[in-house]
Amino acid sequence: METATRTLNVTLPIADASFLRRLSGNMGWEVKTLRKKRDYYSSPAFYRDLDKAEQDIEQGKGIRVDSKEALDAMFL
Repeated sequence: METATRTLNVTLPIADASFLRRLSGNMGWEVKTLRKKRDYYSSPAFYRDLDKAEQDIEQGKGIRVDSKEALDAMFL
């Protein structure tokens, strides 16, 4: 008896990794997962940081920069 090996790529948006472990264990499948890189600019952390920065500005904290050159000079 011959065993045929085939590769099947399936993309499933699954938040629960335990489901993938059960699937691979029960079916004898090799399951590879890919993690989507999170976008900082749409994350809750970005909005918290933004709120904090706005509070700092209201309280007079921070540095005023009038040009790109002045900003670049801060990091040299």
